[in-house]
Amino acid sequence: VDISPNPIFVRDREGHYVLANQAAAASLSVTVAELVGKTEVEFNASSEQAEKLLAEDREVMDSLKEKFIPEEQTLYPDGSNRWIQAVKRPIIGPDGSADQILVTLVDISARKEYQAALLQQHHTLNARVKELKCLYRLSRALENIGFLDEKFFLSILEIIPPAWQFPEITAAKIIYENQEYTTDNFSSTSWMIASNIVVFGESLGTIMVSYLAERPSETFGPFLKEEQTLLNEIVERVGKTIERHRIEAAERQQRALAEAINDTSAALSSTLNLNEVLARISENVGRIVPNDAANIWLLQKQSGVDTVVHGAGDGEVALDIVSGMAVSEIPAYRQMMETGRGMAIADTRKSSKWLSFPESDWVRSFVRTP
Repeated sequence: VDISPNPIFVRDREGHYVLANQAAAASLSVTVAELVGKTEVEFNASSEQAEKLLAEDREVMDSLKEKFIPEEQTLYPDGSNRWIQAVKRPIIGPDGSADQILVTLVDISARKEYQAALLQQHHTLNARVKELKCLYRLSRALENIGFLDEKFFLSILEIIPPAWQFPEITAAKIIYENQEYTTDNFSSTSWMIASNIVVFGESLGTIMVSYLAERPSETFGPFLKEEQTLLNEIVERVGKTIERHRIEAAERQQRALAEAINDTSAALSSTLNLNEVLARISENVGRIVPNDAANIWLLQKQSGVDTVVHGAGDGEVALDIVSGMAVSEIPAYRQMMETGRGMAIADTRKSSKWLSFPESDWVRSFVRTP
């Protein structure tokens, strides 16, 4: 048995070493002579572990059946923890009973370390693949942006959970310009990371990712350092996309404004038909300022409305509203006519300057100019 590089020994029912090879003695940092005749308790750093081994030995001797232990962690006298694979066979005497057990051990610590490293490598690779998929889907979503609306932000929220370690308990939330968008399962918890959406140097929002249940602590609580980096990358790309969207929208608006001015100028110089000119102006107003209704009023001596010379969309209801209206008696209109400056009401429900009629209850925002 000394030829074997693996520990081989025989123990009796009381746990005494009856026979041992050099490898068995060396694993316990003693000689064969020092080992034989001693019990496991005298060498094992854990008395609880020694009792467990003795119980296993007696189980094999009583059952007369071989026992294979694929892996178990063992504490050695030098304080090291090693992974051991063991085979225990009963030594059966002439009377058919067993009072001794033959044990062969194989140290599989190196194999376990390799498996752990391989598992970690697989985990890391899987995490990188999820990140790449997330960034790819994000790029597709950002390429197809039409408006900065709920659909846009929900499409971003949809790609976040699958990219995190524990997607089944991952939730996300986006706050942008006082609007909130969340995954269906979102709730604020103690396990959360966040990053700000910066647009032209100004923080306009935040993306938050939370775990709905506690997980082992990592660099950022239960989150990996790479996950915080991924979140930072997401918000940076979202911020750049919003910047691009604003620039393109401004360019479109400027082009529309220039085209509308040119078209209006052409209309003014091409016809003397007032209704035709006003219709062209109303159409151009809609190109520059999207609206649900537009009206052009013709005032009579700045004291009343003579007629509605043109209406578009729901603005036709003004025909019923303004008949006989005295502008001079309405402070907001009178101020506008006296100062020559326009007026904008962001929310008619909150403004004291808004004159409400049953026919105009649907109006929420309003702009007028003399």
